Amino acid sequence: AETLADLLVADLKAGSASLRQQIPSLLQGLVERGTLLQIDHEYRLQTRESADWEEDFRRRLSAARADDARLGSERAEAFKKAVGDALRSVSLVQGHSRVARKYRLEFGLEMPRVDGESLPVWVQDEWTTSERAMRDAAQHAGVDSPVVFVLIPKRDADELREQMAALLAATETLNTRPNPTTAEGFEARQSMDYRKVVAEGKVKNLVIGLLEKARVMQGGGTEISESGFAAAVRTGLEAS
Repeated sequence: AETLADLLVADLKAGSASLRQQIPSLLQGLVERGTLLQIDHEYRLQTRESADWEEDFRRRLSAARADDARLGSERAEAFKKAVGDALRSVSLVQGHSRVARKYRLEFGLEMPRVDGESLPVWVQDEWTTSERAMRDAAQHAGVDSPVVFVLIPKRDADELREQMAALLAATETLNTRPNPTTAEGFEARQSMDYRKVVAEGKVKNLVIGLLEKARVMQGGGTEISESGFAAAVRTGLEAS
């Protein structure tokens, strides 16, 4: 993109700043339409072999977009992994003797049981329940409940859906096509691998962003305000 901006500049005194802002989005549009391949930060013209890979990807992308159940399952797994990663460093001790306490993550649709041995962190999302329903459940549990209630908001839903579909399609394409034997084939595979990495990164960033906007409540419905998701859950667990 930077090279193209320098080559296309018409006014040397003005420079290529405006072109540098326009060209990346134009190139990305050509990639999305299948005119160009992207490998890392380079763009290359499609070859006959890469066009076959692109056609395979487009077919799988269309199928993934239409599969609500599969996308819902992938989204739920992404939330589970992100919550687990975010809370991995959270450890609890209680009292002057600093007795270790445990907590457990619960993602089911039913209120988790309280067993007296570990503190439940009940994680739900607005794809499957509403904020009002979650708040009602927290209020109904009462102020003596040790359950920490977490609700992930339904934001950036279309973008998350699209990137998950792209990730599924790229992964399937890579896993099902035979290993290439030509330079054009290796180039096509590199481009598809890069597409997978990009989609994976976008899904991860979107999910992390949703976690940072999650509502964290204690029994009784009191919402916890902290600078970050892990800090809010830790505060709730310490109170519990």
